[in-house]
Amino acid sequence: MKLTVLELKIWNKDHRIFWAVFAGLQLVIIACILFSLITDSWVELDLSKNQGNDFNSFKGAILRLTEYDGQDTDSSYQDKEDYYCKFNQSGIANPYKAWCDMFHHLNGSGSTFILFDILSIAALVAWAIVLIAFAYSVNCFFCSFVCSTCSCIGHYIAFFVWLINAKGVYDGDCNEIAQHYNNGHSTRSLESPNLCMRNGPGMATFLLIFIPIVVIAFFPFGIVAYRNKRRKDREGEHGEFELQIPPILPNQGEQIPGLFPSYTQANQPEASFGPLPQILIPNEIRIADLSRPPAQSDYSNYPNLQKNIQ
Repeated sequence: MKLTVLELKIWNKDHRIFWAVFAGLQLVIIACILFSLITDSWVELDLSKNQGNDFNSFKGAILRLTEYDGQDTDSSYQDKEDYYCKFNQSGIANPYKAWCDMFHHLNGSGSTFILFDILSIAALVAWAIVLIAFAYSVNCFFCSFVCSTCSCIGHYIAFFVWLINAKGVYDGDCNEIAQHYNNGHSTRSLESPNLCMRNGPGMATFLLIFIPIVVIAFFPFGIVAYRNKRRKDREGEHGEFELQIPPILPNQGEQIPGLFPSYTQANQPEASFGPLPQILIPNEIRIADLSRPPAQSDYSNYPNLQKNIQ
């Protein structure tokens, strides 16, 4: 038995209904990832309340500054990294090492985030293609499980690599520059400061919860569909047998050949079976004799039967 798409059910529902729902959820996830990548609001460091600091406040996207010292700018983190690391290497002022490290981490972690989130989008697209294939074929279950899992893992790697390296925090001391004290005099820390996370990391955090929910919810539906298909395939290995019962009576008005030339279907009411004429077969005619053509002498004593046979 060949399984067709319409025969595959999940809890007595057409399986394509569920695949359409999950395809819609995948589009939502992709849209959220793209929003987190293109938004200008990723990080912020406000040093206006820090007295005597030698550094500037800024706001930035995932790979570039959007505002620096109260002025709009389009400088990349790479540019700022080169600038502050130049001072650090010259040994003019060690505190610049913190700024050098900060922009270095922002640049590297932002690039890593983009890479793994693009891989996550690719896995989501492949997963969506598999779901579309489910509408025409039901042999892609393993691929769907792999793609859905990879989409979740890719985003988790992207976010936590960025979070650890960029030192982003939601609240607390994200607008403070840590200070060390040496002989009662404060010196700037050589560690990069914590950054306040804004819309981009916020959306990424939401996806940390939403993507696993969608993936985990998909597994029961995929497993049920896979088991239903396997059961149908096993049933089909033995083939199908259809019992066809020929009509008992011939077409209306057609004479029954042989012994009853005058008996027709018209003699009987529709969907009714009347008594058949009684035929007396002499004991002398044995079953074994039916294998040979009857001789004329076999019916010599039964003229009526002989007449009907002729």
